[in-house]
Amino acid sequence: AYTFIETAVELNFYGAVGGTYRIEHTENIESDNWVIVEDNIQGSSDLIERLYSTDDYSRRFFRVIRTDQ
Repeated sequence: AYTFIETAVELNFYGAVGGTYRIEHTENIESDNWVIVEDNIQGSSDLIERLYSTDDYSRRFFRVIRTDQ
């Protein structure tokens, strides 16, 4: 049998009803260079939960931006 331990960044936020969001990532928190990880996330007042593999993101700086305002 094989056992694998996978690690991930867990990102949770509440999205407002009717709100649209995107998640961005950067490797340098002091940089203005943010890359879109996921876009067009629709809010519904429920908790929005995402997992991103640490294999894909060596440094773990994420932010959530509301894009409909």
